Amino acid sequence: MSVFKTLEDLFKGRDFSKLDDAGRDRAAKDIVTTAAFASCAAVAAPVPLSDLWLATPVHVAMVLGVGHVYGRKLNRSQGVQLFTELAAAAGASMAARRLGIALAKVIVPVVGGWIMLPYVFSVTWA
Repeated sequence: MSVFKTLEDLFKGRDFSKLDDAGRDRAAKDIVTTAAFASCAAVAAPVPLSDLWLATPVHVAMVLGVGHVYGRKLNRSQGVQLFTELAAAAGASMAARRLGIALAKVIVPVVGGWIMLPYVFSVTWA
């Protein structure tokens, strides 16, 4: 299964319950990897704190997508609530990450966001 096929199936509302556990795991990994790359794109914007407004919807969509793959139907408000609860549990880490990204963009304009891309990808993926 390719990443593009997984995303196409997700948008079409495919029933992933027919997949075996390994198939659902691959589909979830495709969604998470795509979200990690999308988060990197959001961080690459040279405006400090812009990633907060650009990456958060990506993370909510990731939570909704992975939930759908594993048979947990969530609407947008439930996805936002779940993401908020997860973010609150990791609050200090998330705040420090956002501050670090913003400082990198202020200290080294334009390049600062690019410096943080590997970090953002790995944290989103994890």
